[in-house]
Amino acid sequence: GRSGYGVDVFAATRPCSNTNATYNATETLREWYGPRMKVSVEDVDDGLPFAQVRNRDRAIALVRDYAHEHGVNYAYVFIMRWDYKIDVSKWRPRCVLDGTLKDSRHLIWRTKDQDKMQVVPGALAACFYKQNADR
Repeated sequence: GRSGYGVDVFAATRPCSNTNATYNATETLREWYGPRMKVSVEDVDDGLPFAQVRNRDRAIALVRDYAHEHGVNYAYVFIMRWDYKIDVSKWRPRCVLDGTLKDSRHLIWRTKDQDKMQVVPGALAACFYKQNADR
């Protein structure tokens, strides 16, 4: 059999800011992830600052609520921006899934942005939810 982790996907998105876009990115994401997409919401683009932070917090709340409602204990929670591409040829799961809390400054060479990717071990998830989504 196969080994590894089952994956659930949650999406908190905003409408595309490109008014000439010929597709809906949120719908495309739902198509890509199919049944792995457990919950998907699109927030209104209200033009206020920190929209990416609010989207991230909304995604964390979606995971927290789903896990609570369905009795799921995730081994890891990944929070990622949709516009970040992972180069699977350089992916080293043992370095990432080592039981420690990481953000993209630890995972992506020469980046200063924490929000591209965060990895939270399941053992720290409740604390992480409280620090981020329970404000």
